Amino acid sequence: MSLNLLLILIHDLSSIVIRLAMIVLIPRWHPPAAATAWLLVIFFWPIPGFLLYLLIGRSKLPRERIMKHERMVERLERETAVISSVREITPPELPERLAWFCNLAMTLGDMPITGGNDVQFITSIDEMVERLSSEIDKAEHHVHLLYFIVKEDKVTRPVFEALERASRRGVACRILADSLGSSKFLKRTAPRLKEAGISVVGALPPTLFRRIKAAA
Repeated sequence: MSLNLLLILIHDLSSIVIRLAMIVLIPRWHPPAAATAWLLVIFFWPIPGFLLYLLIGRSKLPRERIMKHERMVERLERETAVISSVREITPPELPERLAWFCNLAMTLGDMPITGGNDVQFITSIDEMVERLSSEIDKAEHHVHLLYFIVKEDKVTRPVFEALERASRRGVACRILADSLGSSKFLKRTAPRLKEAGISVVGALPPTLFRRIKAAA
């Protein structure tokens, strides 16, 4: 058997083994959307995709952070139990499409519904921008915005203009945006906002150093 033929055979066998192994393992370690994305990459480019996955695909947190997270979960469970035992709140009657959001919020936050709250559902982006800009204009002490994807365009520009006005009158304005989901915003718009006195920070930058440190 020639060397070239042997290398081709090794490559093909390795590709098959990687595909089969990852089909079993990746869905155990990731939610469906992330697992599907990684499996597609590995299916089309088995060896490069596998190496990329080893590099950035799975982060192992340090033991100290795992223990801290467990303590926080225990504390939240105790507080949730207290809240639930104080008074049973009947969930409000909502249209089916809005009830889904209510259930999602309770599931993600793992917190029961409590009384004394006023929640309004805004289903129009234009109305959301108008309301948010109005609330920023009313702010007297601080404005904190946290989003996964932030983008400045004709629709969202009033929000940033309101932030600049707030900063000029001495209100502390801060924006926390995902480094990957808002990468263009952080490069193009953030510098101007920082010059206006607005704090803009990218969360969890996808750097190799952070991955290595997290896995240490």
